[in-house]
Amino acid sequence: MASERGGKHGAGTVGSPWPIGDGHMAGLIRRHDWSATPLGPTDLWPADLRSIVQLLLGHQFPMMLLWGRDHIQIYNDDCRALMGAKHEGALGRPAREVWSEIWGLTQPILRRVWDGETVTITDHPVSVTRKGVVEEAWFTACYSPARTADGTVGGIFMTVNETTSRRRELEAQSAREAQYQGFFNAVDAGFCTIRMIFDARQRPVDYVFLEVNRAFETHSGLVDAVGRRMREMRPDHEEHWFEIYGRVALTGTPERFENRSDALDRWFSVFAFRIGPPERRELAVLFEDITERRQADIALERSRRRLATLVEGIPQLVWRATGAGMWTWSNPQWSEYTGLSLEASRGEGWIAALHPDDREDAKAAWARASRSERLSMESRIRASDGGYRWFQTRAMPMLDDEGRIIEWLGTSTDIDELRTLQDEQGILVAELQHRTRNLLGVVQSIAQQTLKSSGSLDDFGPRFGDRLRALSRVQGLLSRAESEPITIGALLRLELDALGADSTCERVVLTGPEVPLRRSSVQTLALALHELATNALKHGALATDTGRLSVVWQVTHTEGAGRRLSLEWVEEGAAMGSENRLRVETGYGRELIERALPYSLGATTRFELLPEGVRCSIALPLARNGLPERQR
Repeated sequence: MASERGGKHGAGTVGSPWPIGDGHMAGLIRRHDWSATPLGPTDLWPADLRSIVQLLLGHQFPMMLLWGRDHIQIYNDDCRALMGAKHEGALGRPAREVWSEIWGLTQPILRRVWDGETVTITDHPVSVTRKGVVEEAWFTACYSPARTADGTVGGIFMTVNETTSRRRELEAQSAREAQYQGFFNAVDAGFCTIRMIFDARQRPVDYVFLEVNRAFETHSGLVDAVGRRMREMRPDHEEHWFEIYGRVALTGTPERFENRSDALDRWFSVFAFRIGPPERRELAVLFEDITERRQADIALERSRRRLATLVEGIPQLVWRATGAGMWTWSNPQWSEYTGLSLEASRGEGWIAALHPDDREDAKAAWARASRSERLSMESRIRASDGGYRWFQTRAMPMLDDEGRIIEWLGTSTDIDELRTLQDEQGILVAELQHRTRNLLGVVQSIAQQTLKSSGSLDDFGPRFGDRLRALSRVQGLLSRAESEPITIGALLRLELDALGADSTCERVVLTGPEVPLRRSSVQTLALALHELATNALKHGALATDTGRLSVVWQVTHTEGAGRRLSLEWVEEGAAMGSENRLRVETGYGRELIERALPYSLGATTRFELLPEGVRCSIALPLARNGLPERQR
């Protein structure tokens, strides 16, 4: 550059025109009419001025000389380039005329320089015209005294450097920094930059906070962190944080992760990445406190596990479906019971587990469900061993915000035993109705027969009451018949004890096996035995102190007649008068024995009145038509 500049402003030869040099401004100075200026013709200029001008023209930086108290302008080529349109007519003119717009600022500076002071103005704005366009430019200027040989100030020497580019770059950088800072503080998440600290073995031991945003404190819980070390603020901060950040600082590989700090009692979602040169070991950390979300996730996971435990633990078969019964999921109980895997049950695969006779009903139930938004059906489902059991299937739809069905959630509950109980209940109800009708018929018959044999209502009441109580005792036995079979011995003892006759005294002998009776035969047989016992107590063997009662029974088996209960009722020592004999002979008991037992129970009976008492034989079938006891 020095050689290039030297060529442009060469020294010339003796007798060359002054100022020496072939630059634009050198030529312009030579041609300028200086006689019209306070400086006069150049050949009359003092040597000091000519030397300073020659120095100015050879300088490689923009320079201007303001000579004399009028501040006449002389400048070099580099300064001309900076002046733009100001250059036109500026040479040899007073500075106050050329720079009138900034003279108010410039004049005080020039006064100080005239007093011998050097003044530097940094980034001074000046409006300049370049290529016909007025624009604002910035300059840094150094104003220094231009002294003559005797040391007096003859003018002002001004070195100028345009700083527009640097100024605009600084402004742009400042704008970027302001934008960054605005973004930095506007981010809702916590953000910070840190410098990692390593030991001699390159192990991360700590980090220092360089800068933090406004949300940093909210998300981290740390206060006044800038310039402080993490170990200083939280000595118990977990080691894994230093390991992760140290790894990012050394490798430059960003890491995104979620982790918990027990020291800060928070969960964080973190994105860490290296910034700046690797040797600076600096990171930017963008993080968010996700404690509430994490706790919600943990609660949701616990709820999901509880639900899974419930779904997989309950005995019901649970499933999910979309559309018209298109299964998407079923619980393990379904596969365990049916033997069909989850995959095999998807879509309409589950229908294969239904009984063939129930499949069309199931499809029809799904068709109705799409209209009623409720599924309810009963069907038989095949078990893995090939057997079928009845299940009740119910499902409800899950709806979106607009009321549209998203999917169905349903259960199938084993009701096979319930169906069996319902069937048995139906049989029991029918039997109860049958027995009730029979009981009412028996009561009606007892009333008619008692009324027929009674001389008055006073006589009718006690006798009718005794017979109803006997009937009631039989009903008590029948109510326990499922758990306690009714035997002929129990029935005899019940009647004798109820009437006040001690079935265990020496005058009463009961002999025979404990033979269970048909429930359908108990009621009529009990009434017959009640009449025999009543007559024995009032008119027969038990009405005297010397009478005896013997009841003997056994089970016989004859060809064609099957098993039969043969009972002999024998009274001895009875002193029946003619009136008592008449009552026994024509009473309701004899009618029950000789007519009701053969008619309703298929029994063979014989009733005899002996001089000393009564002999009665009853042969009762123990089974009818080979039917099971539950149906008889």
